[in-house]
Amino acid sequence: MKFVFAFSLIFLVNSIVAQQCSTGQVAYYSSCLQFIKTPLDFNTANSICSGFSGSLVSIHNPLDNQNVVRHANQYTNGPFWVGAKSVGPNVVNPSNWYWNDGSDFNYQNYQASQPVSQGSTSCIQVLSSTSRWFTANCTASLLPFVCQIPAQIAPTTIPAPTCPTVTCPAQTCPTQTCPTKVCPTPTCPTVTCPASTCPTPTVASSCPSGYTWFEYTDFCYKNYVQTTTFDVARNTCIADGGELASIHSQAENDFLVDFTKSGIANTTSDGWNEQVWIGYIYKNQTWQWTDGTISTFVNWAVGEPNYMDVEFWTSLISDSQLVLDSYKDKWNNVKNITERAFVCKHAVLH
Repeated sequence: MKFVFAFSLIFLVNSIVAQQCSTGQVAYYSSCLQFIKTPLDFNTANSICSGFSGSLVSIHNPLDNQNVVRHANQYTNGPFWVGAKSVGPNVVNPSNWYWNDGSDFNYQNYQASQPVSQGSTSCIQVLSSTSRWFTANCTASLLPFVCQIPAQIAPTTIPAPTCPTVTCPAQTCPTQTCPTKVCPTPTCPTVTCPASTCPTPTVASSCPSGYTWFEYTDFCYKNYVQTTTFDVARNTCIADGGELASIHSQAENDFLVDFTKSGIANTTSDGWNEQVWIGYIYKNQTWQWTDGTISTFVNWAVGEPNYMDVEFWTSLISDSQLVLDSYKDKWNNVKNITERAFVCKHAVLH
């Protein structure tokens, strides 16, 4: 169970935004995606997008990546530019990357053996056939690209459905259901006769800026790819009004594995950057969640937890470990001083 629950939200929003996108564009949140076939260097490509009052597209979770690649697949099965650029030669450190539109660099989807430094700066190309990311020389590489540009009219509300009056044959009422779906919206329910109105479509819960909603839990999540200590990670989440993520089911665990995946696999046991802080700590002789919720689900790797005299904190292993790949998708207890990426969890905004 991965991102299937998120599709209902994206479909609902995109179906509205699509009305404001021009021919050849597709809806992408409150913006539109435009694929440009002409191969250009990174900076020139971004200048073209700026001419549309936009920028090269930014990607913040696996569903974003899938939607952008789906659009690009209509035109190419090769590489194309997205709007990520490094500020130096150290491309492994996520803190050295930024998106041209100024949004947080909080997701990565590298091909195995990537990223590889291209010199003083590197840029990201996405291979359409695999959806994976590669670094490329920003000036020497000439590639097509995807722009993210404003919709012609930014949508503000979901329009109320217009429903026809439906009357069932007398002999079937009221114990049967009208065979006609009368609500012309994405939810399109079948209503019980007699039907002159239809229910307002269910709208997905909203999240704070930068957070992603997961329907199964009805919570919002934000991935931080910068490595830091547990205490700093937790304080960052608290400053957002949330907490380090708690996990209460296999579905939530699988969602967070996909959500925090970087695509980087390490070969050593020191500084594993495929591990992500979650809010599970050992305190007062028991494992507990920092958000105060009851521990109803655990997913320890084989042999974990161990070193219980010093390792009181927990990380989720969202990427492959070449030295111990069986740990993938599982939990590992670690020391507080160990640096990890982290994921925050926030209640929905009503």
